[in-house]
Amino acid sequence: MATVSTDISEKIDIECRKSDTFYLAAILEKGSLGSMVYMNLESFTEITLVVKNANDNSVLELYKTSGTNSGVKYYETITDTGSGGAIMISATSDAMNIPEGTYTYTCKISKTGFKNTVMHGKFKVVD
Repeated sequence: MATVSTDISEKIDIECRKSDTFYLAAILEKGSLGSMVYMNLESFTEITLVVKNANDNSVLELYKTSGTNSGVKYYETITDTGSGGAIMISATSDAMNIPEGTYTYTCKISKTGFKNTVMHGKFKVVD
């Protein structure tokens, strides 16, 4: 009997310091399914990074919609390198005024008809 996994998400734990500027850069490479897996990053409609506490409440939400930043407490860009793409996300020190502790996060990319979680894991804030 064969097993097929359609989960393309990578588990990556993140540790950052409370009230410091946050910066994350990650390279996404196209898997064996080509652009269907990572949806050709140039044509995304939304990218989100959501950090939640143990009660499943959001403590930080960073997002970009249709190529335009939506909010003022972060900066992010997405570029396509041809063999995948680079995601670069940052948040101001004001946005990172999160209580010390361990949270969970997900990073999702979507476009019309497709939504994929590309990263997930623990998000630890130290003082």
